[in-house]
Amino acid sequence: MTMKARIRNRIAQVSALIALATVAVTATARIASAAEARPWLCRDKPVFSSNQSMRWSATTKRGLRWQLIFMQYRQGGAHDGFEIAQTEMLPSGSGASGQVPAGRYFAVAMHQKSGVWVCPANGSDTGSARPGETARLCFGPDESSCDVSLVIVPDKSAARSASSP
Repeated sequence: MTMKARIRNRIAQVSALIALATVAVTATARIASAAEARPWLCRDKPVFSSNQSMRWSATTKRGLRWQLIFMQYRQGGAHDGFEIAQTEMLPSGSGASGQVPAGRYFAVAMHQKSGVWVCPANGSDTGSARPGETARLCFGPDESSCDVSLVIVPDKSAARSASSP
């Protein structure tokens, strides 16, 4: 085999390896992105806001795996200014709680189906916030279900410490 033929053969082998590596990286990226929650794609995203920090508590009903995502408004941010500020895995049939800083938020509870995070069919403000609550939100895999109940209240401890001398 001549030197030119060996060089062409080697170039063909390297090109084939590069093509194979490109296909593998692309396939891996698609699989990884399918498992990543994308709340900005969800149609129904209840909004709430406050000029002071807020506490939230969520309870779940069913055996579905839920992820609660808070998207906060930031001027110039991606997705019409709303960027993921906090995520929380919600234990099935249990509850979780936390705090978010003052600001404007979308809340989305997504459930996992066949390894992919799915937008809720129901994502709404219940309209039944009690006195002292900022919002009472509901999420479910069906239009009429409320598998995740989310209650947002002002963080009174933060307000007291801010007003203390």
